[in-house]
Amino acid sequence: MMTLSNRAAFFFGALFLVHGLFAQTYWGMTSSGGASDIGTLFTITETSTFTKRFEFTQVSGATSKCDLIKATNGKYYGVTELGGAGGFGTVFSYDPATSTYTTLASFNSTNGEQPTRGLVQSTVSGRLYGTCSAGGANGFGTIFDFNITTGLISKRHDFVNAGANLNGRAPRGGLVEASNGRLYGTTQIGGATNQGTIFELLVNAGGTTTFTKKIDLTLAGGARPYAGLFRASSNLLYGTTTQGGSNSDGVIFSYNVGTNAYTDLVDLVNATGSAPYSELAQNGAGGLLYGTTSAGGATDQGVIFSYNIATDTYTAVVDLNPAIGYRPLGRLRRASNGLFYGLTNFGGLTSAGVLFSFNPVGNVYTPLFNMYEGNLRDAWAGLIEDPNGTFLGVCNDDGSGGSGALFRYVPATNTMTELTAFGSSNGSQPKGRLVRHTTGLFYGLTNSGGSNNVGTCFSFDPVSSAHVRLSNMGGTLGDFPVGTLVLKGTKYYGLCSAGGANGGGIVLVRSIEQYVRQAEGPRRGIGHRTAHRSLPCRQRYAVRYHRSGRGERSGHALLL
Repeated sequence: MMTLSNRAAFFFGALFLVHGLFAQTYWGMTSSGGASDIGTLFTITETSTFTKRFEFTQVSGATSKCDLIKATNGKYYGVTELGGAGGFGTVFSYDPATSTYTTLASFNSTNGEQPTRGLVQSTVSGRLYGTCSAGGANGFGTIFDFNITTGLISKRHDFVNAGANLNGRAPRGGLVEASNGRLYGTTQIGGATNQGTIFELLVNAGGTTTFTKKIDLTLAGGARPYAGLFRASSNLLYGTTTQGGSNSDGVIFSYNVGTNAYTDLVDLVNATGSAPYSELAQNGAGGLLYGTTSAGGATDQGVIFSYNIATDTYTAVVDLNPAIGYRPLGRLRRASNGLFYGLTNFGGLTSAGVLFSFNPVGNVYTPLFNMYEGNLRDAWAGLIEDPNGTFLGVCNDDGSGGSGALFRYVPATNTMTELTAFGSSNGSQPKGRLVRHTTGLFYGLTNSGGSNNVGTCFSFDPVSSAHVRLSNMGGTLGDFPVGTLVLKGTKYYGLCSAGGANGGGIVLVRSIEQYVRQAEGPRRGIGHRTAHRSLPCRQRYAVRYHRSGRGERSGHALLL
Protein backbone atom coordinates (compact mmCIF):
# COMPACT_ATOMS: atom_id res chain seq x y z
CA MET A 1 0.00 0.00 0.00
CA MET A 2 1.26 3.45 -0.89
CA THR A 3 2.29 5.73 1.96
CA LEU A 4 -0.01 8.71 2.39
CA SER A 5 1.54 12.10 1.78
CA ASN A 6 0.43 15.59 2.79
CA ARG A 7 -2.29 15.98 0.19
CA ALA A 8 -6.10 16.03 0.54
CA ALA A 9 -9.58 17.16 -0.72
CA PHE A 10 -13.24 16.10 -0.58
CA PHE A 11 -14.62 13.93 -3.40
CA PHE A 12 -18.12 12.96 -4.42
CA GLY A 13 -18.83 10.80 -7.48
CA ALA A 14 -16.97 8.58 -9.89
CA LEU A 15 -13.76 8.59 -11.85
CA PHE A 16 -13.82 8.52 -15.64
CA LEU A 17 -11.23 6.52 -17.58
CA VAL A 18 -9.77 7.64 -20.90
CA HIS A 19 -7.87 4.93 -22.76
CA GLY A 20 -4.52 5.32 -24.43
CA LEU A 21 -1.20 3.67 -25.20
CA PHE A 22 0.48 4.94 -22.07
CA ALA A 23 -0.38 5.00 -18.40
CA GLN A 24 -4.12 5.50 -18.06
CA THR A 25 -5.50 8.87 -17.03
CA TYR A 26 -8.61 9.41 -14.93
CA TRP A 27 -10.67 12.57 -14.80
CA GLY A 28 -12.76 13.73 -11.88
CA MET A 29 -14.14 16.68 -9.95
CA THR A 30 -14.15 17.86 -6.35
CA SER A 31 -17.05 19.73 -4.78
CA SER A 32 -14.75 22.10 -2.91
CA GLY A 33 -11.17 23.26 -2.95
CA GLY A 34 -9.28 25.51 -5.33
CA ALA A 35 -8.57 29.20 -4.89
CA SER A 36 -12.26 30.01 -4.44
CA ASP A 37 -12.94 26.90 -2.34
CA ILE A 38 -15.87 25.84 -4.56
CA GLY A 39 -14.47 22.92 -6.51
CA THR A 40 -12.01 21.80 -9.17
CA LEU A 41 -11.61 19.53 -12.17
CA PHE A 42 -8.57 17.23 -12.03
CA THR A 43 -6.79 14.24 -13.57
CA ILE A 44 -4.82 11.43 -11.97
CA THR A 45 -2.71 8.74 -13.65
CA GLU A 46 -2.00 5.15 -12.64
CA THR A 47 1.34 6.30 -11.24
CA SER A 48 -0.44 8.73 -8.91
CA THR A 49 0.30 11.95 -10.80
CA PHE A 50 -2.40 14.41 -9.78
CA THR A 51 -3.07 17.49 -11.94
CA LYS A 52 -5.60 20.20 -11.13
CA ARG A 53 -7.04 21.17 -14.52
CA PHE A 54 -9.60 23.85 -13.70
CA GLU A 55 -10.76 25.80 -10.66
CA PHE A 56 -14.42 26.68 -10.47
CA THR A 57 -15.34 30.24 -9.56
CA GLN A 58 -18.61 31.92 -8.70
CA VAL A 59 -18.68 32.93 -12.35
CA SER A 60 -17.86 29.60 -13.98
CA GLY A 61 -19.82 27.56 -11.47
CA ALA A 62 -19.16 26.39 -7.93
CA THR A 63 -19.36 23.26 -5.80
CA SER A 64 -19.31 20.39 -8.28
CA LYS A 65 -20.59 17.04 -7.02
CA CYS A 66 -21.13 15.34 -10.37
CA ASP A 67 -19.57 12.45 -12.21
CA LEU A 68 -17.99 13.61 -15.45
CA ILE A 69 -19.10 12.03 -18.69
CA LYS A 70 -17.23 11.89 -21.97
CA ALA A 71 -19.53 12.59 -24.90
CA THR A 72 -19.19 11.25 -28.42
CA ASN A 73 -17.52 14.52 -29.48
CA GLY A 74 -14.57 13.73 -27.22
CA LYS A 75 -15.32 16.47 -24.72
CA TYR A 76 -16.17 16.04 -21.06
CA TYR A 77 -19.38 17.38 -19.57
CA GLY A 78 -20.54 18.01 -16.04
CA VAL A 79 -22.54 20.22 -13.72
CA THR A 80 -21.90 22.45 -10.74
CA GLU A 81 -24.41 22.63 -7.90
CA LEU A 82 -23.96 26.35 -7.33
CA GLY A 83 -22.60 29.36 -9.16
CA GLY A 84 -23.35 30.55 -12.64
CA ALA A 85 -25.34 33.60 -13.60
CA GLY A 86 -27.96 33.07 -10.90
CA GLY A 87 -25.96 31.03 -8.42
CA PHE A 88 -28.06 27.87 -8.88
CA GLY A 89 -25.61 25.75 -10.83
CA THR A 90 -24.22 25.36 -14.34
CA VAL A 91 -23.62 22.91 -17.17
CA PHE A 92 -20.05 22.93 -18.46
CA SER A 93 -17.77 21.21 -20.92
CA TYR A 94 -14.04 20.63 -21.00
CA ASP A 95 -12.10 19.95 -24.21
CA PRO A 96 -8.99 17.88 -23.36
CA ALA A 97 -7.49 18.64 -26.79
CA THR A 98 -7.43 22.40 -26.21
CA SER A 99 -7.69 22.47 -22.38
CA THR A 100 -10.74 24.71 -22.80
CA TYR A 101 -13.39 24.94 -20.09
CA THR A 102 -16.76 26.31 -21.21
CA THR A 103 -19.76 27.24 -19.09
CA LEU A 104 -22.63 26.21 -21.33
CA ALA A 105 -25.65 27.22 -19.29
CA SER A 106 -26.78 28.51 -15.91
CA PHE A 107 -29.77 27.18 -14.00
CA ASN A 108 -32.46 29.24 -12.32
CA SER A 109 -35.53 28.65 -10.16
CA THR A 110 -37.69 27.87 -13.20
CA ASN A 111 -35.71 25.30 -15.16
CA GLY A 112 -34.17 23.66 -12.11
CA GLU A 113 -31.67 24.25 -9.34
CA GLN A 114 -28.77 22.33 -7.86
CA PRO A 115 -27.81 19.69 -10.42
CA THR A 116 -25.78 17.03 -8.64
CA ARG A 117 -25.00 13.76 -10.38
CA GLY A 118 -24.05 14.89 -13.86
CA LEU A 119 -25.13 13.98 -17.36
CA VAL A 120 -25.81 10.91 -19.51
CA GLN A 121 -25.76 10.80 -23.31
CA SER A 122 -28.70 9.09 -24.98
CA THR A 123 -28.15 6.71 -27.88
CA VAL A 124 -31.61 7.54 -29.24
CA SER A 125 -31.50 11.35 -29.48
CA GLY A 126 -27.78 11.99 -28.94
CA ARG A 127 -28.58 14.59 -26.28
CA LEU A 128 -27.27 14.89 -22.75
CA TYR A 129 -29.77 14.34 -19.95
CA GLY A 130 -29.63 15.29 -16.29
CA THR A 131 -31.61 16.12 -13.19
CA CYS A 132 -31.97 19.04 -10.80
CA SER A 133 -32.73 18.25 -7.17
CA ALA A 134 -34.73 21.45 -6.67
CA GLY A 135 -36.41 24.20 -8.64
CA GLY A 136 -38.83 23.80 -11.50
CA ALA A 137 -42.55 24.46 -11.52
CA ASN A 138 -43.16 22.92 -8.09
CA GLY A 139 -39.79 23.33 -6.40
CA PHE A 140 -39.31 19.56 -6.37
CA GLY A 141 -36.74 19.21 -9.13
CA THR A 142 -36.62 18.71 -12.88
CA ILE A 143 -35.34 16.55 -15.73
CA PHE A 144 -33.70 18.38 -18.62
CA ASP A 145 -31.82 17.69 -21.81
CA PHE A 146 -29.02 19.53 -23.57
CA ASN A 147 -28.61 19.55 -27.36
CA ILE A 148 -24.92 19.85 -28.19
CA THR A 149 -25.60 20.47 -31.87
CA THR A 150 -28.10 23.32 -31.52
CA GLY A 151 -26.98 24.68 -28.18
CA LEU A 152 -30.47 24.42 -26.70
CA ILE A 153 -31.52 23.32 -23.24
CA SER A 154 -35.04 21.99 -22.64
CA LYS A 155 -36.88 21.13 -19.47
CA ARG A 156 -38.52 17.73 -19.93
CA HIS A 157 -40.32 17.16 -16.64
CA ASP A 158 -41.36 19.01 -13.51
CA PHE A 159 -41.56 16.70 -10.53
CA VAL A 160 -44.95 16.89 -8.84
CA ASN A 161 -45.91 15.36 -5.52
CA ALA A 162 -49.49 16.41 -4.91
CA GLY A 163 -52.94 14.99 -5.51
CA ALA A 164 -52.94 12.26 -8.14
CA ASN A 165 -49.42 13.16 -9.30
CA LEU A 166 -47.28 11.62 -6.57
CA ASN A 167 -44.39 10.93 -8.94
CA GLY A 168 -41.58 11.78 -6.52
CA ARG A 169 -39.40 14.76 -5.77
CA ALA A 170 -35.78 15.71 -5.12
CA PRO A 171 -33.96 13.41 -7.56
CA ARG A 172 -30.39 13.01 -6.32
CA GLY A 173 -29.03 10.32 -8.61
CA GLY A 174 -28.28 10.50 -12.30
CA LEU A 175 -30.09 8.81 -15.15
CA VAL A 176 -29.16 5.54 -16.85
CA GLU A 177 -30.12 4.20 -20.27
CA ALA A 178 -31.60 0.70 -20.16
CA SER A 179 -31.55 -1.99 -22.86
CA ASN A 180 -34.88 -0.69 -24.20
CA GLY A 181 -33.36 2.73 -24.94
CA ARG A 182 -35.36 4.43 -22.19
CA LEU A 183 -33.89 6.39 -19.32
CA TYR A 184 -34.44 5.45 -15.68
CA GLY A 185 -33.80 7.25 -12.44
CA THR A 186 -34.79 7.62 -8.81
CA THR A 187 -36.16 10.32 -6.55
CA GLN A 188 -35.01 10.54 -2.97
CA ILE A 189 -38.40 11.33 -1.48
CA GLY A 190 -42.00 11.70 -2.61
CA GLY A 191 -44.27 9.16 -4.22
CA ALA A 192 -47.23 7.40 -2.63
CA THR A 193 -45.25 6.54 0.52
CA ASN A 194 -42.92 9.57 0.50
CA GLN A 195 -39.95 7.17 0.49
CA GLY A 196 -38.88 7.82 -3.08
CA THR A 197 -39.66 6.43 -6.52
CA ILE A 198 -38.20 4.80 -9.62
CA PHE A 199 -39.23 6.53 -12.85
CA GLU A 200 -38.89 6.09 -16.60
CA LEU A 201 -38.32 8.65 -19.34
CA LEU A 202 -39.22 7.55 -22.87
CA VAL A 203 -37.05 9.50 -25.32
CA ASN A 204 -37.84 9.90 -28.99
CA ALA A 205 -35.28 10.66 -31.69
CA GLY A 206 -36.85 14.08 -32.20
CA GLY A 207 -36.39 14.98 -28.55
CA THR A 208 -39.92 14.60 -27.18
CA THR A 209 -40.23 12.60 -23.97
CA THR A 210 -42.82 10.84 -21.84
CA PHE A 211 -42.41 10.53 -18.07
CA THR A 212 -43.81 7.55 -16.13
CA LYS A 213 -43.51 6.69 -12.46
CA LYS A 214 -42.78 2.96 -12.24
CA ILE A 215 -42.21 2.07 -8.56
CA ASP A 216 -43.16 3.58 -5.20
CA LEU A 217 -40.47 2.64 -2.68
CA THR A 218 -41.28 1.60 0.89
CA LEU A 219 -39.52 1.43 4.24
CA ALA A 220 -39.83 -2.35 4.24
CA GLY A 221 -38.30 -2.83 0.81
CA GLY A 222 -35.80 0.04 0.78
CA ALA A 223 -36.31 3.80 1.01
CA ARG A 224 -34.73 7.16 0.24
CA PRO A 225 -32.30 6.33 -2.61
CA TYR A 226 -29.59 8.90 -3.15
CA ALA A 227 -27.83 7.16 -6.03
CA GLY A 228 -29.05 6.41 -9.51
CA LEU A 229 -29.40 2.99 -11.10
CA PHE A 230 -26.67 0.82 -12.66
CA ARG A 231 -27.17 -1.34 -15.74
CA ALA A 232 -25.45 -4.70 -15.32
CA SER A 233 -24.31 -7.00 -18.14
CA SER A 234 -27.54 -8.97 -17.66
CA ASN A 235 -29.44 -5.74 -18.55
CA LEU A 236 -31.09 -5.73 -15.14
CA LEU A 237 -30.85 -2.42 -13.30
CA TYR A 238 -29.36 -2.43 -9.80
CA GLY A 239 -29.51 0.23 -7.13
CA THR A 240 -29.19 1.06 -3.45
CA THR A 241 -31.19 2.95 -0.85
CA THR A 242 -29.87 4.84 2.16
CA GLN A 243 -32.70 3.76 4.48
CA GLY A 244 -35.28 1.04 4.85
CA GLY A 245 -35.01 -2.72 4.83
CA SER A 246 -35.28 -4.99 7.84
CA ASN A 247 -32.46 -3.15 9.65
CA SER A 248 -33.26 0.40 8.49
CA ASP A 249 -29.72 0.59 7.09
CA GLY A 250 -30.63 0.54 3.41
CA VAL A 251 -30.86 -2.18 0.78
CA ILE A 252 -29.42 -3.37 -2.52
CA PHE A 253 -32.16 -4.00 -5.09
CA SER A 254 -32.71 -4.97 -8.71
CA TYR A 255 -35.26 -3.63 -11.17
CA ASN A 256 -36.41 -5.40 -14.34
CA VAL A 257 -37.53 -2.85 -16.94
CA GLY A 258 -39.32 -5.54 -18.95
CA THR A 259 -41.52 -6.86 -16.14
CA ASN A 260 -41.48 -3.78 -13.88
CA ALA A 261 -40.34 -6.08 -11.06
CA TYR A 262 -38.56 -4.59 -8.04
CA THR A 263 -36.62 -7.05 -5.86
CA ASP A 264 -35.04 -6.34 -2.48
CA LEU A 265 -31.82 -8.40 -2.69
CA VAL A 266 -29.85 -7.46 0.43
CA ASP A 267 -30.99 -5.80 3.64
CA LEU A 268 -27.88 -3.99 4.81
CA VAL A 269 -26.80 -4.05 8.45
CA ASN A 270 -24.52 -1.50 10.08
CA ALA A 271 -21.93 -4.07 11.17
CA THR A 272 -20.98 -4.73 7.52
CA GLY A 273 -21.91 -1.42 5.90
CA SER A 274 -24.89 0.91 5.81
CA ALA A 275 -26.28 3.99 4.04
CA PRO A 276 -24.81 3.65 0.51
CA TYR A 277 -24.84 6.90 -1.47
CA SER A 278 -23.25 5.84 -4.75
CA GLU A 279 -24.12 3.82 -7.82
CA LEU A 280 -22.83 0.28 -8.23
CA ALA A 281 -20.14 -0.93 -10.63
CA GLN A 282 -19.45 -4.33 -12.21
CA ASN A 283 -16.16 -6.17 -12.60
CA GLY A 284 -16.59 -6.99 -16.28
CA ALA A 285 -19.42 -8.89 -17.98
CA GLY A 286 -20.98 -11.33 -15.56
CA GLY A 287 -18.66 -10.23 -12.77
CA LEU A 288 -19.36 -9.22 -9.21
CA LEU A 289 -21.00 -5.91 -8.41
CA TYR A 290 -19.00 -3.50 -6.25
CA GLY A 291 -20.07 -0.47 -4.27
CA THR A 292 -19.42 1.64 -1.20
CA THR A 293 -21.31 2.63 1.93
CA SER A 294 -21.00 5.92 3.78
CA ALA A 295 -21.27 4.34 7.23
CA GLY A 296 -21.05 1.04 9.04
CA GLY A 297 -18.37 -1.60 9.01
CA ALA A 298 -15.69 -2.25 11.62
CA THR A 299 -15.00 1.46 12.16
CA ASP A 300 -18.47 2.76 11.25
CA GLN A 301 -16.77 4.88 8.57
CA GLY A 302 -18.04 2.96 5.55
CA VAL A 303 -16.93 -0.05 3.52
CA ILE A 304 -16.25 -1.26 0.01
CA PHE A 305 -18.47 -4.27 -0.67
CA SER A 306 -19.07 -6.89 -3.33
CA TYR A 307 -22.32 -8.54 -4.36
CA ASN A 308 -22.36 -11.88 -6.18
CA ILE A 309 -25.44 -11.91 -8.39
CA ALA A 310 -25.27 -15.66 -9.02
CA THR A 311 -25.08 -16.66 -5.35
CA ASP A 312 -26.90 -13.66 -3.87
CA THR A 313 -23.95 -13.04 -1.54
CA TYR A 314 -22.97 -9.70 0.00
CA THR A 315 -19.43 -9.27 1.36
CA ALA A 316 -17.75 -6.27 2.99
CA VAL A 317 -14.23 -6.47 1.50
CA VAL A 318 -12.59 -3.27 2.85
CA ASP A 319 -13.30 -1.43 6.10
CA LEU A 320 -12.49 2.26 5.65
CA ASN A 321 -11.01 4.54 8.32
CA PRO A 322 -9.75 8.13 8.72
CA ALA A 323 -6.15 7.24 7.88
CA ILE A 324 -6.89 5.78 4.44
CA GLY A 325 -10.09 7.68 3.67
CA TYR A 326 -13.68 7.20 4.74
CA ARG A 327 -17.34 8.00 3.97
CA PRO A 328 -17.19 7.61 0.18
CA LEU A 329 -20.16 9.21 -1.57
CA GLY A 330 -19.28 8.61 -5.22
CA ARG A 331 -19.23 5.51 -7.36
CA LEU A 332 -16.31 3.24 -8.09
CA ARG A 333 -14.99 3.42 -11.66
CA ARG A 334 -13.55 0.32 -13.33
CA ALA A 335 -10.54 1.30 -15.43
CA SER A 336 -8.98 -0.37 -18.46
CA ASN A 337 -6.33 -1.95 -16.23
CA GLY A 338 -8.99 -3.88 -14.30
CA LEU A 339 -8.67 -1.79 -11.16
CA PHE A 340 -11.44 0.28 -9.62
CA TYR A 341 -10.78 3.92 -8.75
CA GLY A 342 -12.74 6.04 -6.32
CA LEU A 343 -12.81 8.96 -3.92
CA THR A 344 -13.62 9.38 -0.26
CA ASN A 345 -15.23 12.54 1.04
CA PHE A 346 -13.26 12.49 4.29
CA GLY A 347 -10.04 11.11 5.66
CA GLY A 348 -6.41 11.54 4.74
CA LEU A 349 -4.57 14.76 5.55
CA THR A 350 -6.88 17.36 7.14
CA SER A 351 -9.70 14.84 6.54
CA ALA A 352 -10.31 16.35 3.12
CA GLY A 353 -10.62 13.11 1.17
CA VAL A 354 -8.50 10.52 -0.60
CA LEU A 355 -8.27 9.28 -4.18
CA PHE A 356 -7.74 5.49 -4.12
CA SER A 357 -7.53 2.37 -6.22
CA PHE A 358 -9.10 -1.01 -5.45
CA ASN A 359 -7.95 -4.30 -6.93
CA PRO A 360 -10.74 -6.91 -6.86
CA VAL A 361 -8.05 -9.59 -7.08
CA GLY A 362 -7.15 -9.92 -3.44
CA ASN A 363 -9.36 -6.98 -2.43
CA VAL A 364 -6.38 -4.63 -2.22
CA TYR A 365 -7.14 -1.00 -1.33
CA THR A 366 -4.42 1.58 -2.08
CA PRO A 367 -4.59 5.32 -1.22
CA LEU A 368 -3.09 7.25 -4.15
CA PHE A 369 -3.50 10.94 -3.44
CA ASN A 370 -4.56 13.24 -0.61
CA MET A 371 -6.48 16.13 -2.10
CA TYR A 372 -5.10 18.62 0.39
CA GLU A 373 -1.90 18.62 -1.66
CA GLY A 374 -3.89 19.78 -4.67
CA ASN A 375 -5.65 22.56 -2.71
CA LEU A 376 -8.88 20.68 -3.33
CA ARG A 377 -11.50 19.02 -1.18
CA ASP A 378 -15.08 17.78 -0.96
CA ALA A 379 -15.21 15.62 -4.08
CA TRP A 380 -18.70 14.14 -4.22
CA ALA A 381 -18.34 12.58 -7.65
CA GLY A 382 -16.04 10.07 -9.27
CA LEU A 383 -13.39 10.25 -11.95
CA ILE A 384 -13.44 9.63 -15.68
CA GLU A 385 -10.52 8.08 -17.54
CA ASP A 386 -9.11 9.92 -20.54
CA PRO A 387 -7.52 8.21 -23.59
CA ASN A 388 -4.16 9.74 -22.68
CA GLY A 389 -4.04 7.78 -19.44
CA THR A 390 -5.11 10.46 -16.98
CA PHE A 391 -8.21 11.04 -14.87
CA LEU A 392 -10.52 14.02 -15.02
CA GLY A 393 -12.70 15.07 -12.10
CA VAL A 394 -14.33 17.87 -10.16
CA CYS A 395 -14.32 18.93 -6.53
CA ASN A 396 -16.99 20.80 -4.63
CA ASP A 397 -14.78 23.09 -2.57
CA ASP A 398 -11.46 24.94 -2.53
CA GLY A 399 -9.53 25.45 -5.76
CA SER A 400 -8.22 28.84 -6.85
CA GLY A 401 -11.76 30.24 -6.92
CA GLY A 402 -12.86 28.76 -3.61
CA SER A 403 -15.95 27.10 -5.11
CA GLY A 404 -14.47 23.91 -6.46
CA ALA A 405 -12.55 23.12 -9.61
CA LEU A 406 -12.15 20.88 -12.63
CA PHE A 407 -8.89 18.97 -12.37
CA ARG A 408 -6.69 16.29 -13.93
CA TYR A 409 -4.83 13.54 -12.10
CA VAL A 410 -1.88 11.78 -13.74
CA PRO A 411 -1.25 8.36 -12.13
CA ALA A 412 2.15 7.99 -13.80
CA THR A 413 3.59 10.95 -11.90
CA ASN A 414 1.06 11.20 -9.05
CA THR A 415 0.41 14.85 -9.88
CA MET A 416 -2.78 16.88 -9.94
CA THR A 417 -3.44 19.98 -12.03
CA GLU A 418 -6.34 22.39 -11.75
CA LEU A 419 -7.94 22.95 -15.15
CA THR A 420 -10.52 25.58 -14.28
CA ALA A 421 -12.00 27.08 -11.13
CA PHE A 422 -15.74 27.15 -10.51
CA GLY A 423 -17.52 30.26 -9.30
CA SER A 424 -20.82 32.11 -9.19
CA SER A 425 -20.91 33.29 -12.79
CA ASN A 426 -19.79 30.17 -14.60
CA GLY A 427 -21.55 27.83 -12.21
CA SER A 428 -20.74 26.25 -8.89
CA GLN A 429 -21.23 23.00 -7.00
CA PRO A 430 -21.17 20.46 -9.86
CA LYS A 431 -22.71 17.22 -8.58
CA GLY A 432 -22.93 14.89 -11.56
CA ARG A 433 -20.59 13.24 -14.01
CA LEU A 434 -19.28 14.87 -17.15
CA VAL A 435 -20.53 13.52 -20.48
CA ARG A 436 -18.13 13.28 -23.40
CA HIS A 437 -19.55 14.03 -26.84
CA THR A 438 -18.28 12.65 -30.16
CA THR A 439 -16.71 16.05 -30.84
CA GLY A 440 -14.39 15.47 -27.89
CA LEU A 441 -15.98 18.12 -25.68
CA PHE A 442 -17.18 17.34 -22.18
CA TYR A 443 -20.58 18.62 -21.06
CA GLY A 444 -21.87 19.04 -17.54
CA LEU A 445 -24.13 20.85 -15.11
CA THR A 446 -23.59 22.98 -12.07
CA ASN A 447 -26.12 22.94 -9.27
CA SER A 448 -25.82 26.65 -8.57
CA GLY A 449 -24.34 29.82 -10.00
CA GLY A 450 -25.05 31.46 -13.32
CA SER A 451 -27.08 34.59 -13.91
CA ASN A 452 -29.97 33.24 -11.84
CA ASN A 453 -27.85 31.44 -9.23
CA VAL A 454 -29.73 28.17 -9.83
CA GLY A 455 -27.30 26.33 -12.07
CA THR A 456 -25.77 26.31 -15.53
CA CYS A 457 -24.92 24.05 -18.43
CA PHE A 458 -21.31 24.16 -19.61
CA SER A 459 -18.79 22.54 -21.92
CA PHE A 460 -15.09 21.89 -21.43
CA ASP A 461 -12.54 21.33 -24.20
CA PRO A 462 -9.76 19.05 -22.85
CA VAL A 463 -7.45 20.06 -25.71
CA SER A 464 -7.63 23.84 -25.28
CA SER A 465 -8.82 23.80 -21.63
CA ALA A 466 -11.61 26.17 -22.71
CA HIS A 467 -14.54 26.30 -20.28
CA VAL A 468 -17.73 27.72 -21.82
CA ARG A 469 -20.98 28.44 -19.99
CA LEU A 470 -23.67 27.54 -22.51
CA SER A 471 -26.81 28.57 -20.68
CA ASN A 472 -28.26 29.69 -17.36
CA MET A 473 -30.93 27.67 -15.60
CA GLY A 474 -33.87 29.27 -13.84
CA GLY A 475 -37.51 30.18 -14.03
CA THR A 476 -39.69 27.79 -15.99
CA LEU A 477 -36.59 25.95 -17.17
CA GLY A 478 -35.90 24.40 -13.78
CA ASP A 479 -33.53 25.06 -10.92
CA PHE A 480 -30.68 23.17 -9.27
CA PRO A 481 -29.95 20.46 -11.88
CA VAL A 482 -28.70 17.20 -10.39
CA GLY A 483 -27.23 14.00 -11.68
CA THR A 484 -25.59 13.16 -14.97
CA LEU A 485 -26.88 14.17 -18.39
CA VAL A 486 -28.06 11.36 -20.68
CA LEU A 487 -27.45 11.67 -24.41
CA LYS A 488 -30.12 10.36 -26.78
CA GLY A 489 -29.69 11.23 -30.44
CA THR A 490 -28.71 14.88 -30.66
CA LYS A 491 -30.13 15.93 -27.30
CA TYR A 492 -29.14 15.62 -23.68
CA TYR A 493 -31.71 14.97 -20.99
CA GLY A 494 -31.46 15.83 -17.33
CA LEU A 495 -33.29 16.55 -14.10
CA CYS A 496 -33.80 19.75 -12.17
CA SER A 497 -34.80 19.24 -8.56
CA ALA A 498 -36.79 22.49 -8.41
CA GLY A 499 -38.06 25.30 -10.57
CA GLY A 500 -40.32 25.14 -13.56
CA ALA A 501 -43.64 26.90 -13.87
CA ASN A 502 -44.82 25.43 -10.57
CA GLY A 503 -41.53 25.29 -8.69
CA GLY A 504 -41.41 21.50 -8.30
CA GLY A 505 -38.62 20.55 -10.66
CA ILE A 506 -38.56 19.49 -14.30
CA VAL A 507 -37.33 17.04 -16.88
CA LEU A 508 -35.53 19.09 -19.48
CA VAL A 509 -33.84 18.75 -22.84
CA ARG A 510 -30.47 20.44 -23.05
CA SER A 511 -28.92 22.30 -25.92
CA ILE A 512 -26.23 24.88 -25.51
CA GLU A 513 -27.87 28.25 -26.06
CA GLN A 514 -31.41 28.25 -24.70
CA TYR A 515 -34.09 26.34 -22.85
CA VAL A 516 -37.34 24.90 -24.08
CA ARG A 517 -40.05 24.58 -21.45
CA GLN A 518 -41.83 21.27 -21.04
CA ALA A 519 -44.50 19.75 -18.77
CA GLU A 520 -45.15 21.57 -15.52
CA GLY A 521 -47.25 20.90 -12.45
CA PRO A 522 -48.88 22.84 -9.61
CA ARG A 523 -46.62 24.91 -7.41
CA ARG A 524 -45.39 23.51 -4.14
CA GLY A 525 -41.93 24.24 -2.87
CA ILE A 526 -39.20 22.76 -0.81
CA GLY A 527 -36.69 25.49 -1.59
CA HIS A 528 -32.93 25.25 -1.66
CA ARG A 529 -31.89 27.74 1.01
CA THR A 530 -32.23 25.39 3.96
CA ALA A 531 -30.08 22.85 2.16
CA HIS A 532 -27.45 25.50 1.50
CA ARG A 533 -27.36 26.50 5.16
CA SER A 534 -26.93 22.85 6.10
CA LEU A 535 -23.84 22.30 3.97
CA PRO A 536 -21.27 23.00 6.70
CA CYS A 537 -22.91 20.32 8.85
CA ARG A 538 -23.08 17.57 6.24
CA GLN A 539 -20.98 15.08 8.22
CA ARG A 540 -23.09 15.50 11.36
CA TYR A 541 -26.30 15.32 9.39
CA ALA A 542 -25.09 12.24 7.56
CA VAL A 543 -25.05 10.37 10.86
CA ARG A 544 -28.44 11.72 11.92
CA TYR A 545 -30.01 10.93 8.56
CA HIS A 546 -28.82 7.35 8.62
CA ARG A 547 -29.39 6.60 12.28
CA SER A 548 -32.55 8.36 13.24
CA GLY A 549 -34.45 8.32 9.99
CA ARG A 550 -35.68 11.78 10.82
CA GLY A 551 -37.76 13.85 8.48
CA GLU A 552 -37.00 15.19 5.05
CA ARG A 553 -35.25 18.26 6.39
CA SER A 554 -32.37 16.28 7.89
CA GLY A 555 -32.05 14.12 4.82
CA HIS A 556 -32.11 17.14 2.53
CA ALA A 557 -29.36 18.80 4.55
CA LEU A 558 -27.17 15.73 4.33
CA LEU A 559 -27.67 15.26 0.63
CA LEU A 560 -26.20 18.64 -0.12
